[in-house]
This record gives sequence, structure tokens and C-alpha cells, in this order.
Amino acid sequence: MPTKRLSPALPTQWLVVAAGVSGALWSQLGHTGFHPLMLALAMLPVQITSLVWALGRSSRRGAGDQRLKVR
Repeated sequence: MPTKRLSPALPTQWLVVAAGVSGALWSQLGHTGFHPLMLALAMLPVQITSLVWALGRSSRRGAGDQRLKVR
């Protein structure tokens, strides 16, 4: 049974959505006052999504071909 491939732009779209969620959370924090833990909580969606995005891009075929070559 053939597997269905996901669009290569899908992780980037998720990254944009996560940035929007983080921005919305950050904008709400301005009304309640600044707290460092709330800032970390607001940035958590974009951090997790960017980690998954980076790991997904590094596992593509040919990603290991960009190693430094020492003579």
C-alpha cells in the first residue's frame, strides 16, 4: 500500500501557526504585567515547533552530504 507524502511546506506552515500562537499569548501578557515564566510559556509553542521543523529538515536525503571535508 503506497504511503501518502506530506507537502514539504507543511512544517513551515506549522511554524508560522506556532509563531502566531506565541505572538497572541505574548500580546495578552502585556495586560497582566511582565513575568519571566509567562514569557517562557508564551514562547514554548514556537520553540517546540522550530525544533521539530529543524529535525525534520535534517533527516531529509542528502542532508549528510554537507559535511566538512578535511584533507
